[in-house]
Amino acid sequence: MESVSGGGITPESNEFGTGPELSPTINSSYGDWIEERAKYIPLRLNTDEKKRLGLLEAALNVSGQELLKNKSFEDNEEFYQTIFEIGRRHKIMNPEKMRDAYGKLVYLLMDSIIPDVKDLLQLNLVIPIKTVYSFLEKRDALKILHHQLIPDAVQEIIPNGKNRPQIDQEIRKKERAIELISNHFSNRIISSEEIKQCLYSIGDNHAYLRSNRDCCIKMLKNLTTYFNPSKIESGYSLAIRSGKGGARLSHDHETQFFYA
Repeated sequence: MESVSGGGITPESNEFGTGPELSPTINSSYGDWIEERAKYIPLRLNTDEKKRLGLLEAALNVSGQELLKNKSFEDNEEFYQTIFEIGRRHKIMNPEKMRDAYGKLVYLLMDSIIPDVKDLLQLNLVIPIKTVYSFLEKRDALKILHHQLIPDAVQEIIPNGKNRPQIDQEIRKKERAIELISNHFSNRIISSEEIKQCLYSIGDNHAYLRSNRDCCIKMLKNLTTYFNPSKIESGYSLAIRSGKGGARLSHDHETQFFYA
């Protein structure tokens, strides 16, 4: 079975055993595994989409109503669907962004499905999130994910324990794989830049999961390894009290163990 050298997520070697959704079955190839994962990986925004995102954020920072002002709803259905999908996709990839604006966006989209409002607008503002899988499938290009160089092209370069020459070598190997794949599969339906966008999106997702998911899994592993819910070692109680040390809740040791 193939693996991703130097990457944060591999099909055969996951330090924390994160479950079947992030590891291929024993009979599946790396291509099958990454194709399945691609269904849940948002596509990185391109230059045009970033401009539209700026428009969306500017409008939401003033008022969500500005987006609907002086517009012919039905004639602009695709515009609304696209710009709102871009905002939702951006938020998925960057949870720390659009803190206030995203709340307005969600309320706007929720209101849009109220029967009376929907009858007034005569359009649907919500469409599925654009993923790597949906983008490639639409262009009959899912075979890209099964190329032998895909593990190199989507790996995350992790510097831990490596010297500069090693890191540079891995970067060159990755970029070369991306160039070879994008040039090999580009055609009149999907461009080289669009293929690169997909590959970088997968790499982004690897990095995101490693930095946001793996630390939680490691913490849970340490919790179950070093703590016993029914036994408190001196100086190692997990109990918390509201108002102390920033705690908002009051839990005894056992409750906090299972709460975590």
